[in-house]
Amino acid sequence: MCVSADAGGQNVVLGDCSKSSRWFRRRGNHAIMLSSADHLCMHFVGEGQPVTLSTNCDDQLSSWWPVAMFQFVSGSQGKRMCLDGGNSQPGSTGVVITTTECDCLGTVTCQENPQTQWFSFVTTNKGSKTKKQTSRPV
Repeated sequence: MCVSADAGGQNVVLGDCSKSSRWFRRRGNHAIMLSSADHLCMHFVGEGQPVTLSTNCDDQLSSWWPVAMFQFVSGSQGKRMCLDGGNSQPGSTGVVITTTECDCLGTVTCQENPQTQWFSFVTTNKGSKTKKQTSRPV
């Protein structure tokens, strides 16, 4: 499964990789930007809430840092909040990605399975003569 913008352009969803969106990480504030849109980025709304697309890409709520293998976190509200594809509700074009408190960060042993929080940027040349990056869960 790969990460895309939903059909309405509001949320970030997991869906078919043949219809995935292209993303890149912006230097500076570490926003995850949608390549095909004018200045849209992944935006943290709140714990357990869907990740939305926003034009406000310069604030803390749009900053995502890679940590612990393949987890991307937003440092909002004093907690480490991760992208999560496992606690999501069905959307119109895929499973809506939410944010949840990161599992297993800073622990040697872990009882939870953090795999729903694992995402990776992969290089692709789909539909282009130059390589682009797309994001997908690991």
